[in-house]
Amino acid sequence: MKHGRIIKLEKPCLQKIRSNFRKILLHSVFDSWNSLREERKQLMYLDTLSDLQKKKKKEVKKSIKFYYHLSESSICRCKSRGGCVSKIKTYESIENEFDFYSNLNMVYDAYEDAWYCEACFNKIRQNLKPQNWFNEGIIVKKKAEKPCYVLNWCCYGSLVECFLIRREELGYTCLAFGHDCPVFYVSENISEQSKESTPTRMKLKHSLKNCPQFNEKEIIDPNRKKPCYVLGWCPYGSMGDTFQIRQTKKKQACTVFAHDCPAFYNTENVTEKKG
Repeated sequence: MKHGRIIKLEKPCLQKIRSNFRKILLHSVFDSWNSLREERKQLMYLDTLSDLQKKKKKEVKKSIKFYYHLSESSICRCKSRGGCVSKIKTYESIENEFDFYSNLNMVYDAYEDAWYCEACFNKIRQNLKPQNWFNEGIIVKKKAEKPCYVLNWCCYGSLVECFLIRREELGYTCLAFGHDCPVFYVSENISEQSKESTPTRMKLKHSLKNCPQFNEKEIIDPNRKKPCYVLGWCPYGSMGDTFQIRQTKKKQACTVFAHDCPAFYNTENVTEKKG
């Protein structure tokens, strides 16, 4: 199936046939799925299992995965479901889920082998446009190393939400957050311990001037060590030079750049596994 293929019906009579068919298919899949789950539940309550029962348990588990995948990739439901744009706009209740999705025109997503409603597919397509993200998605430092590999925590936190979302994994994407790691855009080879006192100030198309996460006023970790002391370089660079100096203690202030170190405001105790 071609990526972006839309299944759309104009005639009411055909829409009704499609709707009924989808309802029948969904109910059939979920009835089978629930039956298998109940069967697995009964086997789990047994203290010991015979070889035949162990084999049966594996078969049931495999079948449950099959029906789950069938549901996830089915044209009968928008994969976004909980956050489906069409559903949110209409305020449909969960009880009417089958009825609601059975009437939607669906678009095929070849990357996920799944179907989305038109509204959700267009939202995804919009999110993938580089010009909507920091520096228009243009990488500045292609050979940078993700700092979480050394720090064992993320020094960017919610700041990554300003950076590109990709379909293909090219090594730039943070596998924990799904956005490009900012290190490939804004990091600089300077730290508070460096002999040099003047940063490079890379010429970027954008700054984080309009990124609300960078303007967080609340310190979330006052005891966090500045990452440049561990890395030997600054993972944030001059991306905050256009901001006013925050009125905080000297401990939070960066002695190189004219702002507090974002490590006290935007870190997360998560990391991407190297390799």
